[in-house]
Amino acid sequence: MKRVKYIFAVLLACWMFVGGLCIPAMAADYSEEMQTIVYFEDGSYLVTTIVSDPQTVMSERGTVNTKGGTKHQDYYNSSRELMWTFRVHGTFTYDGYRAEATYADYSYDVYNSAWSFNSATASYSGATATANGSFSRYTLPNSVSLSLTCSPKGVLS
Repeated sequence: MKRVKYIFAVLLACWMFVGGLCIPAMAADYSEEMQTIVYFEDGSYLVTTIVSDPQTVMSERGTVNTKGGTKHQDYYNSSRELMWTFRVHGTFTYDGYRAEATYADYSYDVYNSAWSFNSATASYSGATATANGSFSRYTLPNSVSLSLTCSPKGVLS
């Protein structure tokens, strides 16, 4: 009977050890998404979405977390047709005490021929990645500015 208990205890310990190794790999394989919508008087609206993809990288001093994310705005006219999308892409490191942006870029798409893309820039400072862009409808310019910020806990806003 003691031998059966011993074998059971060894198998249980092995199962718990292997299960403990699998959980962190599964936990890092997800993305978070947050969305807000602003409605305008003319019936058009702007959908802002933040999507983050966390990764964990080990350093010599401990765990340094790296998180990449994208914040994008989709502009819809009053007929619910998507006109354009503008995005800021950022990469951040954080450790629970501080966060820092390490990369910023922008991208865009224009879906309606009445709109055109003029120009854009991207930069990062502190814990924020920023992109500023300009679209035009016929000849009227429309500026857009997006900032993606990482908290010391790795929460993007």
